[in-house]
Amino acid sequence: MEKFKRKVLKTVTKYSLLPKNSKVLVALSGGPDSVSLLHVLLELRRELSIEVAAAHINHMLRGEESERDEEFVRKLCKEWKVKLFVEKVNVPEISKGRNVEAVARGERYRKLKEILRKWEGDLVALGHTASDLTETVILNLTKGSGLKGLRGFLPKRDVFVRPLFEVTREDVEEYVKERELPFVIDSSNLEKKFERNLIRIDVIPVLKRINPSLEESILRETEILRSAEEFIEFEVEKVVKRYLTENKFCIP
Repeated sequence: MEKFKRKVLKTVTKYSLLPKNSKVLVALSGGPDSVSLLHVLLELRRELSIEVAAAHINHMLRGEESERDEEFVRKLCKEWKVKLFVEKVNVPEISKGRNVEAVARGERYRKLKEILRKWEGDLVALGHTASDLTETVILNLTKGSGLKGLRGFLPKRDVFVRPLFEVTREDVEEYVKERELPFVIDSSNLEKKFERNLIRIDVIPVLKRINPSLEESILRETEILRSAEEFIEFEVEKVVKRYLTENKFCIP
């Protein structure tokens, strides 16, 4: 079994991401991460006993490029014989006076959940990798965002799962090249005016000169922080239960 497929299977098993007989909706932007995610889940669907479909959200943020991405995804899913759902969201119109990235993210998750309900599916698979987690943690560190920020996003939350959670961007690039998978590039990912892009393009390469296994180190640290967060929440819940009774507050 290929390294990429093996890593994905290990992640899915480790975090119990895709129970048997699940209907899994892959969020498909058309970029290398989401294309490789769709491809590997299609290859593993019999082994995992899952049903796979895809969803593409066109945010209408990049004009012709957004339309190109949608058309690419339509052709890809037709070629791969994958059921596809497409939704358009006029983010420029909705986000007036607000943070465009935040609005786009919120609308994307909302639409994905809507499509999941429409399809009567169980889970939405996102293409976030260990490299994305590393960027998130470093970005949050610069903002002093506390324990939750430092542990980054989770492998599973609500109906959203991340089968590429322990896969690096280099792993994706290698898989895409080996399998000759088609994909499109979002040109906005190259613009340094966005903080995350600045971290990915300028900061991460410097840190990887210090530690070439940066993503693996961040994964270990975030696992420790997740455990710490769970412990704190457990202890707080114990205290609350101890001193709060029905309609009463007990002062020790």
